[in-house]
Amino acid sequence: MKKRRNVKSEKNKYRPAAFGILILAIVFLIKKISAGGWNGLLSGGIRGVIPILFLPLGLFLLLFGNVIGEKEEQKKRTEELKNSYPEFALKVSMLIHAGFTVRGAFEKVGRNYLRKKEKEKTAKNPLYEEVVISLREMESGVSQNEAYEHFEKRCNVFEITRFTGLLIRAVKRGSSSLGEELKEESRKATLARQELVRRKGETAGTRLYFPMILFLLIVMVMILYPAFSSLSSI
Repeated sequence: MKKRRNVKSEKNKYRPAAFGILILAIVFLIKKISAGGWNGLLSGGIRGVIPILFLPLGLFLLLFGNVIGEKEEQKKRTEELKNSYPEFALKVSMLIHAGFTVRGAFEKVGRNYLRKKEKEKTAKNPLYEEVVISLREMESGVSQNEAYEHFEKRCNVFEITRFTGLLIRAVKRGSSSLGEELKEESRKATLARQELVRRKGETAGTRLYFPMILFLLIVMVMILYPAFSSLSSI
């Protein structure tokens, strides 16, 4: 069993942009070379050099776009797992309080998710999809502890590791306070998620400054460069 479930992009979503950049750069090069040869290209100053710099950018996106996409998808999946965890832990704790066994609570949550997904046609939730995989493992003969360990490794999230540790301990030794412990875990995870959302809100505005400044600089270069070029020719 792998420690981590790799999320692979089915295709390079940056490929269209990469092809567009490469085509524009190649067309520009062909046009400039056919008009004045290499000397004409090099004599174009900064306006002749900038389009050439788009060639390595296009090649980079074409060659490494899949890697970038996989990292983005893995990050998105991890965030979805963390967002779903507090509610999941609370559901399991409530079912255990109601008299369900650990496995019974796990199965109840997983089967309720499947019914809801089929009935309401909702999107897949990574955390509950992993719960379903664990249920199928147990149905095929895998022990509870092994199934929970596999669940933990596939999710690869600290909060879920702590959660499965409580489940495994309860299966091995028994724990009359498991419901309360899981409820407390849910509360801590909810507070942590709220704090994370607050921090993201505070930093979101700051992160927008860089692209705005970059865009402003590009506009200023586009406006001022022709003016400086005309002055230097006087």
